[in-house]
Amino acid sequence: MDTLARQSRNLYLAALIVFLVTIVIGILNGLDVWDPSYEMLITHVHAGTLEWITMAVIGILLTMFGAGASDAEVTTGKTIARLSLVTIVLYVVTFAIGTGIYRPIAGTLLLIVLIWVLVWTIRRYRASPRPTGHLAIYLATIWFCSPPASSTPKPGRDRSAFSPPLITPCLLE
Repeated sequence: MDTLARQSRNLYLAALIVFLVTIVIGILNGLDVWDPSYEMLITHVHAGTLEWITMAVIGILLTMFGAGASDAEVTTGKTIARLSLVTIVLYVVTFAIGTGIYRPIAGTLLLIVLIWVLVWTIRRYRASPRPTGHLAIYLATIWFCSPPASSTPKPGRDRSAFSPPLITPCLLE
């Protein structure tokens, strides 16, 4: 039976490369060696806050929930890894090349892949033993993919008082 370790490793490597791109842009801008365009700054922000973290999380999901998967589920995991790698890098590149129709297209493709990652994770979670670590990463993924009950804190309330997303309880069944 094949595992998803190689795909996870590829995602970690790609995450590292995207992270290095954000570091280079940030250092060159911070040292006033280079005055990047608006497109490069927005590439720096989005690649630094979304893309490399997303690739690393998908790699973690494949590692944690890929163990004991059937051949069909491993094949699906491999496809998810490849598509997420391509769509995430494409999304970063669309920010670098400028505005236009490319960003919404790449964003829509990435959203479709991320929904597929979520569905695969839910299926694998339900089919696998449920140690605490799996539950923690599963709930973090659900939390990440669902909107909060309230998007802004009310005056006098801290962020820890927010209720969890409404989608979480139904996915634990």
